[in-house]
Amino acid sequence: LLYTIKFEEENMPCDTIRRFLCRRVKPKTAFQGIICLTVMFLIKWIYSSCLSSNSCIFSTIAQGSEYEIKVAVFVQATDLLSDEEVSNDIYQCVANVGEAKTQHQKFSLFPWMDVEKPLAFEFDLYILYSTTDSVRTIPDEFHELGARKIHETHASSNELFDSVNFIKQLTLAEIQRGWIFGSKESPYDFFLSINSRPRPALRHHSLESLCGSPALVQSVLRNLQSSKSGIVVPQGLSQSPNKTKEYLLKEIREMYDIELMLSVSSSEITRRVYRDVTGKDLVSDEKYLWNIVGMFWARYSDFQTTEWVSILPWLVSQRSKQNYHALEHTVGKLFLTIPYLEGVNVSEIGPAVKPLGIYFPQYHQVPINDAIHGEGFTEWTLLKPATESTLAKPLGVEEGGLGYYDLTDPEIRRKQGEMARAAGIHGFMIYHYWFSGEGPYNYSNPVMGRIPQLMLEDGYPDLPFLFSWANEPWTSTWSGINDGEILLPQEYGTEEDWKQHFFYLLPFFKHPNYILVDGKPVFVIYR
Repeated sequence: LLYTIKFEEENMPCDTIRRFLCRRVKPKTAFQGIICLTVMFLIKWIYSSCLSSNSCIFSTIAQGSEYEIKVAVFVQATDLLSDEEVSNDIYQCVANVGEAKTQHQKFSLFPWMDVEKPLAFEFDLYILYSTTDSVRTIPDEFHELGARKIHETHASSNELFDSVNFIKQLTLAEIQRGWIFGSKESPYDFFLSINSRPRPALRHHSLESLCGSPALVQSVLRNLQSSKSGIVVPQGLSQSPNKTKEYLLKEIREMYDIELMLSVSSSEITRRVYRDVTGKDLVSDEKYLWNIVGMFWARYSDFQTTEWVSILPWLVSQRSKQNYHALEHTVGKLFLTIPYLEGVNVSEIGPAVKPLGIYFPQYHQVPINDAIHGEGFTEWTLLKPATESTLAKPLGVEEGGLGYYDLTDPEIRRKQGEMARAAGIHGFMIYHYWFSGEGPYNYSNPVMGRIPQLMLEDGYPDLPFLFSWANEPWTSTWSGINDGEILLPQEYGTEEDWKQHFFYLLPFFKHPNYILVDGKPVFVIYR
């Protein structure tokens, strides 16, 4: 076991011997029992001495935490350093977990809201990847995502199997968190396991479904905490005999032989692994559940962690065998099948919904409104004196609202971000005004561009955002088409105008909060 999980590379404490000598070997004679007890007390004494001197790497095990919920994120991404797309996908997933962690601190409950406060949690990150002689560490950006601790594990070229490597990470998790000393408390409450194995379309679907946004991560954790689910998997990527083929994603139906996929009980190796993990024989007519891509959330206590860890040495010993690839698939199938047969509720979740609020960068005095409507005109001017009962007016500050606010005030925009986040809004789609052509009024682009510029300077509202170019003329009829008196024309200009427009937008596209899809900034065309 010591050789298997590479203690010399990971600096792991060797007190894990106690678990495997005394719990897994199960001494059958008095002499073996005495040896186990002797080793156990010796290691316990070394551990205690190390803690008292505060000089060893596992002294952090005994430290307390202000968080009641502990989460582990396990990443098996052998091509993390060699494939930029994989690296970006994995990074975004972990970044969303990190952002979900901060939502508890950022949350503000307003009197008119009926929402639950985000869960407070901490998380550790376990990353397994293959390396070269020149590159042996993950990108620096991963260290800035809020993980309490990052555990890196290197895999050689003949170890590129996700399921067994995931069990190695589980072993490391138990060691690092001190569960090896017999505590009944699990090292974590929940965990997320992801990998880079599937084809890009399946990987994107899986990651979007499991960690596609901070709000989705919070939703999954709340579901697991409420015991509604013990395991959460991506929608359309798990299969059992009682589901039709049409239930699966189209890509899965095209890639796999579904009948062959479900023949989980047909091999001797499957029955062997099932028996070792559960202590029971596999019944041939059981209803199986296979998570095809091997990515899922789970409640730690509902996953047979110690049982899987106990058979790790045997699994690794099979690496050179001819049927090792079949063994890898068997293990991956049984990760969900075993808890499913034990009565654990398995739920599915689809890709993250990311609602955007439409944001008007107005509500302050601007030159073009002064010219058209008179000095000091804002969007509030006609609303304030109105008495019609059917007109909604801003909620007052004393009632938890913002009143007749001025968007140039950074505190107003900060509160807007807090309100949106608390209400489950992912970000804002900000209207952007850029005109071309000659009209009755002088103007300079961008029209009403002060608020977006202030956002660049002070960072408020602190939410993801994108621009929607409101590319229609302003007319006296407010119709958005060229009827009535044209106040500001929209003729789009020449290529030189387009370049000027683009280079104005570039600092926004580069802003860390600007919304990207596949690494590209999203720019909405209104009309």
